[in-house]
Amino acid sequence: MFIPTNPNDRHQTDMEYQEWQRQRDAKKDDFPVIALNKKEFSLLKKCEKDYVQVTKENQNCALRLRELDLIKIMTPSEKHTLECCFIRERGRNYLRYKENEIADKRRADWHDWKIAIFSSLAGAFLSNPLWALLRMIWENLQSP
Repeated sequence: MFIPTNPNDRHQTDMEYQEWQRQRDAKKDDFPVIALNKKEFSLLKKCEKDYVQVTKENQNCALRLRELDLIKIMTPSEKHTLECCFIRERGRNYLRYKENEIADKRRADWHDWKIAIFSSLAGAFLSNPLWALLRMIWENLQSP
């Protein structure tokens, strides 16, 4: 919650509020614990591209994303009767975080697959000669 140091000075309050919003948008330490469902994630991605109208179907998702400070909802005025939402910088940062997380998981999975393939090929090529060598040593030990 924003509390200005001097509420009587409008300019200073505006500057402090902008700095407070920048700091809030830059906050990323809670990204690992944020879990969005498919509808919420889809709405966030749509908001990244353009303004999205808040309807009865997506209202709960929009409210949750707003609580997480990922989007901002514009309330209707006398001119505009539609309620719209758009992505905040924090929402863009969250999408980048998720993309990097998915890419890291793919890299780790690919690394595991490479190890499995290499191990199976190495086992296939090395097992026959190894068994032949052990058999030859055993035969030499058996016959004096």
